[in-house]
Amino acid sequence: MDSQHKSLSVIEKDGYILFMLERLRSLLVPFVIFLASAYVCLQIKELTPLWAQLLAFSPIICALMGGFLAWHFNKGRALIAILLLLAPIVLSNLNQLAFLSGYWLASCVGFTMMTLLQERGFFNRFAINRLLLIGVLMAWSYALDQQWFVFGFLSNTKLYGDLSLSTLLYWMTFSVSFLTIGCGWWRHGDMYRACSLISLLVMFVMAKAPVTPMQFTVLLSASLLVWVWFSLQESHRMAYVDDLTLLPGRRALNEKLVSLPKNYALAMIDVDHFKKFNDTYGHDMGDKVLRQVAKKIKQTAKGRGYRFGGEEFTLVFTHKRLEDVKDILEGLREEIAATEIYVIEPKTQQEIEVSVTVSIGLAIAEAGEKATQVLKRADEALYQSKKKGRNRISVGAVKS
Repeated sequence: MDSQHKSLSVIEKDGYILFMLERLRSLLVPFVIFLASAYVCLQIKELTPLWAQLLAFSPIICALMGGFLAWHFNKGRALIAILLLLAPIVLSNLNQLAFLSGYWLASCVGFTMMTLLQERGFFNRFAINRLLLIGVLMAWSYALDQQWFVFGFLSNTKLYGDLSLSTLLYWMTFSVSFLTIGCGWWRHGDMYRACSLISLLVMFVMAKAPVTPMQFTVLLSASLLVWVWFSLQESHRMAYVDDLTLLPGRRALNEKLVSLPKNYALAMIDVDHFKKFNDTYGHDMGDKVLRQVAKKIKQTAKGRGYRFGGEEFTLVFTHKRLEDVKDILEGLREEIAATEIYVIEPKTQQEIEVSVTVSIGLAIAEAGEKATQVLKRADEALYQSKKKGRNRISVGAVKS
């Protein structure tokens, strides 16, 4: 019993560590790009005339690259983010004061809205409506910057010292936008919100720091480069990550199997009676079960989870003894069985609590054995778990 409780606590602890690492990893590359641009700004006087001339074209180059990748991978929100960043170049000719007025405000609102909306791709009514809305925001900010209409009472109304009502509104808008996107990023850990946070941070620096036009160009290029990286990262996710469970898919597993060290173990996991569950509660509730099981697998200590296909998953352990792996898998099996899942009962349309169990087959690699052979032994052990009554772990026998 103590060993079982220990396994559960290890899973919970590693799950929290994994949560933190995922959040920080999504923000790492965009933040490094921002830091690199800040360093270049500090060293801007050291650039040769040739590099200075090339730098003038860098925002357009980054925007074209990001726009092409966003179109190629059907990421409409990324295109809108790029257009938001390009607006000051097109409309204000790199006028920094524009950010202190309408552009800063409109861009904050635009980025926040895009993080709250779903990805809808290109060339559809959703994308057109969003582009029209962003166009209205930019037109309003341009008119405000050109003083076509003036809200003098906002600037003239002093709240405390030199703090005017307009300044307070700008800071409140930026703060609400940053907190909204930041909380969403912390909750979901997605790349789009991470890149939006860095874009807002870059805009803040451009608006408040005494930057030269060349430094402005560097910061803007860095912000656009973040969206190039976002599109590349999305292409990798689309190829290697399963959309339903957010676990690495079969392609990622195949690549992992050819790069394993000498000491490793493979576990095959199957949701018990899953077909019957789907027939009873429907495929949408079945998807909910798969997501919940995948979440527990993702939190497994020292193991890397993959979706093998259907209701089957694979766990890869490296440099672990068989006894350690069995304890970890036993804790995982118990935690899944103890997890309550809320589903809709088809007949009464009432929400009820259900639970599912999993069967596990484990195989540890032997000297000279191919990964495909180890995986086959784990699959055979899984079959033995099913045959013995399910909701158990079986260890694959070593074939002589």
